[in-house]
Amino acid sequence: MKLPALVRVFALLAVTCSLGLVEASAHAAAPAGPTDDAAVRKALEDEMARSLTQLKLGSEAPPYFLRYVVVDSDRSWVSARLGALVDEDLQPSRTLHIEVRVGSPDEDNTNFAGSSPGGSATVTREDDYGVLRRDLWQLTDREYKDALATLARKKASRAVQAAEKDKVPDFSKAPVVSTVTNKAVPVADADRAKLKELMLKLSSIFREFPKVDSGRVSSVTELSRRRLLTSEKTWTDERRSRVRIDVLADTIADDGQQLNASLAFTASFTASDTASLPPFEKMAADVRALAKNLTDQRTAPQAEAGVASVLFEGQAAGQLARLLLAAPFSGQPLPRSPGERMATDGSNSFAEKIGLVVAPKWLSVVDDPTALGPNKRLLGSGYDTDDEGVPAERVTLIDKGIVKTLLMSRAPRKDLPKSNGHGRGGASIRAAATNLFVTASGGLARKDLLAAAVRSAGPKGAVYIVRQLSEASGIGRGQTIQARIAVRYKDGKEEPVRGLSLEGFAPKKLKKDLVAAGNDPFVVEDYAQSIVTPALLFEDVDVGRPNDKNRTPPLYPSPLATSPLATGAAR
Repeated sequence: MKLPALVRVFALLAVTCSLGLVEASAHAAAPAGPTDDAAVRKALEDEMARSLTQLKLGSEAPPYFLRYVVVDSDRSWVSARLGALVDEDLQPSRTLHIEVRVGSPDEDNTNFAGSSPGGSATVTREDDYGVLRRDLWQLTDREYKDALATLARKKASRAVQAAEKDKVPDFSKAPVVSTVTNKAVPVADADRAKLKELMLKLSSIFREFPKVDSGRVSSVTELSRRRLLTSEKTWTDERRSRVRIDVLADTIADDGQQLNASLAFTASFTASDTASLPPFEKMAADVRALAKNLTDQRTAPQAEAGVASVLFEGQAAGQLARLLLAAPFSGQPLPRSPGERMATDGSNSFAEKIGLVVAPKWLSVVDDPTALGPNKRLLGSGYDTDDEGVPAERVTLIDKGIVKTLLMSRAPRKDLPKSNGHGRGGASIRAAATNLFVTASGGLARKDLLAAAVRSAGPKGAVYIVRQLSEASGIGRGQTIQARIAVRYKDGKEEPVRGLSLEGFAPKKLKKDLVAAGNDPFVVEDYAQSIVTPALLFEDVDVGRPNDKNRTPPLYPSPLATSPLATGAAR
């Protein structure tokens, strides 16, 4: 009697600890070869060619697609608190990502709940041809076996379900490209020394604010190189460099409520070094403003529950745009799940809304991985080709309030059959935003935005200005988000408040309650994703208070409040 496919696969895996046709022993001597920079590409090409011709388990099919990625990273960081060094390190690394697909583009081992088409491993940083080939062989062998088992489970699950109408393939075609780009500027020892001194100076500012319990400033510099090879002969070699400075402070209010706030200063090295960062005076002023806001919130009143108009500006506007406009535009298909047709994922909020109005007609959204920021420099999250080797494309997501398309990887949808260069990730790829630009035609100056907020709130309504949110990972049907830094705007004055909870935020709120936007863009930048957006004004926002249990405040004051430490060691 013929065994079912799933049983055959696991039976073969149980008796096969390594692929005999591929290698006689995991401990065999590594093949000799070049040891210079060209060794990496040659090792990738040679081992991929061997895998495509020899990698096979019994009667099972060989891979129909392979993707090898080598990512080199030279990362250094410095952390300081109150003008004193906390941590300093320099760490070079090399990570190997491998994607293995078995079956066919119509149906393979991907797009199935719990599946991953590949794996990753940290490998030697030396450009040793033989060692790298051995690492590639071991990881490819493992991922091929996993891919066979996943495909068998997927077919077994499909066999007991009703046939799908208009079934969409699992993998789309993409152009074969060969690109080499270098937008990195090396970080010299002198640059690291300057950053270290900068961390000490910025962190010492918190000595001026003894009611801030902790103030930490950290810098990270990174030079990265990503080399990618596919079995379709796509080759990309891309280098980038970036520097980031993060500031994090926290304290406890008199009633025990935990308060914290953060800042991020980011810059991409293009034609300069650490001079690409904002001037010290600007960063110092922002750190002092953060510390003062946090100090004021210790004694600020709790926000009142009710309905209000809320102006999100600066960092908060970028954080909100990320939640409402970045994740919902991922066109990644929902994975099939055993026992049901599709899994669920709240990030696909706009998947069925192409051609529909989801925002005011004055709002437009574009994602462009190659675009420059408002100050005409590269954004830290940008790239020329995505993590599948597909050239990046400028994609208009919303035009005058109407959804035009989604961000796509090589996992197609029925109405979007090909990638637009937004596949992100290492071994497992997902369509995601990169450099998201939110624009508003007829945007208002700040004083006009505040006037619009007062009008929309009405004579009895409250107006809040939110400058920073607690981070959240995504939006489903609607969720409550917490304001870290907020003020109530009343009679032309700003009054600090704390404990401001903003309820019911979901993408549908863009159409229903977004009433105005500013005319001055703000950048929230990260390695993975950057958001450029003006201030955003929402009306009819349900305001509540957090339900978190308060901590017991310290029994006696910080020594900085009563001793020469407050200024004596400041730099």
